[in-house]
Amino acid sequence: MWYKSKIGIVSTVDSFFGAATFGLTELNFFAETLLVEFVGTKADLLAEMAFSLVWKVHVVSVTLLKVRIVRLVFQKRFLVLWVRFLRCCLFHVVSLSSRFETTPDLNASKHIKFIVCKV
Repeated sequence: MWYKSKIGIVSTVDSFFGAATFGLTELNFFAETLLVEFVGTKADLLAEMAFSLVWKVHVVSVTLLKVRIVRLVFQKRFLVLWVRFLRCCLFHVVSLSSRFETTPDLNASKHIKFIVCKV
């Protein structure tokens, strides 16, 4: 009788600790699942932030590229106008100086090329 009760107590204790161990296993599994979900969510957030950052950098670089292109186009147009203005001035200077000379200045194209290269 005493053996039966002792066996009953041991089995009860074993079943209690077994259930507790099973509960801890479930708890560990639940914690690991939460950790995996947290890490996955964190990774997704980091990936999204990285993509957002790359997208922002891409948009900024495209915007800067457009601004540079606009500046280059503006500078090119300004340069063309400036060269035209210089040619016009040079033409007037050559035409005015040629009035006082007997022979026309044939080096006008050289002057224009030099000014264009200098600009």
